[in-house]
Amino acid sequence: MAKQNRKTAPASARMALVIVLVLGFALTGALWMRYNEIHEKSEQLAKEVAAAKEENDRLREEIAAPFNDEYVKRVARRELGYCLPGEVIYFSNFED
Repeated sequence: MAKQNRKTAPASARMALVIVLVLGFALTGALWMRYNEIHEKSEQLAKEVAAAKEENDRLREEIAAPFNDEYVKRVARRELGYCLPGEVIYFSNFED
């Protein structure tokens, strides 16, 4: 009976293959983690953009408001702290 001559890869080739596989898995893991970080940052920035758009819309509406006596009174009260004669303004240390 004849023996089959089976050739195996040298140990250095097997070791090189193992190193390449380990480095491949490590690189894939690092890239996946970086992708997740970028994705989370993207979602956070999208929320900030939406909030800025809402603020922008609010300011545009305020600019478009008619410039009449009620508007002047509202701005004087809110921004400058003025009051009409006979009114008393109470300040609170509590924030909304």
